[in-house]
Amino acid sequence: MRRALFALAVAVAAGCSRPPPPPMGPVKLYVAPGLPGALVVELARSFAIANPVLVGRLDDAEVAWLKDPVEALALGARAAPGSAPEQPGVPSAYVDPKHRFAPVGAVARVIVVAERRAEPFVPDSLRELADPRVRGKVALVRLDRGDGPRLAAALELGYGERGVRGWLDQLAANRPVVVDEEADVVARVAAGEVPFGLTDSLTAGAATPRDGLRVVFTDQKGSGCVVVPTALVVLGLDWGALADRERAWKGRLSGWLDRPSGTK
Repeated sequence: MRRALFALAVAVAAGCSRPPPPPMGPVKLYVAPGLPGALVVELARSFAIANPVLVGRLDDAEVAWLKDPVEALALGARAAPGSAPEQPGVPSAYVDPKHRFAPVGAVARVIVVAERRAEPFVPDSLRELADPRVRGKVALVRLDRGDGPRLAAALELGYGERGVRGWLDQLAANRPVVVDEEADVVARVAAGEVPFGLTDSLTAGAATPRDGLRVVFTDQKGSGCVVVPTALVVLGLDWGALADRERAWKGRLSGWLDRPSGTK
């Protein structure tokens, strides 16, 4: 026993004398509104992955996490070919051939339902939001704003322009409750003003089940829920000109974000 205690004391002393890890330089990180930027910063620092510092403007960022791959492509030369982290487990259909961005997680369009309200009919597909049985009972953000155009484009890929236009016309005729922000959708349902709301999975997930809401991932009996991947971009960096430490900090952050231990 005495020997064991002595060995333990030596091990503890050796551990205490071990030099601390080298300090990590800051990485300027832009996170699109609605994505959990503060959580990423907290986790990256606590696991000593990197030292990300949130910036409010995309122009000031070195790494950006965006809600849509189209936003990454719109950056032009700032999203340099080959700058995205490698993702060997991702099917090639979802990877940018020029590796300008990496898909990270995804945001789904979901229906939030007030559990405390007993409704005779609960929609479980996007098409059913235009059903007369939910007339005036659905809150949503105008579909020509925010994520609305992205939703319409995704639906058009699956159902064609004519089918989507017909659904939009029926939805408008069903008199939905139109609000300004996705958070307003959840707030209206949580307050009992309407029983249903169409919103994104991030906004819905931040509120349930605290607010007595249930999330319905739509169209599970059909072609599946509309899901759009988010995009990670390393911006305008001349990797060859960076010092080894700087390259390591930025590479570690972007490589960690695109893996299951990061944001998923």
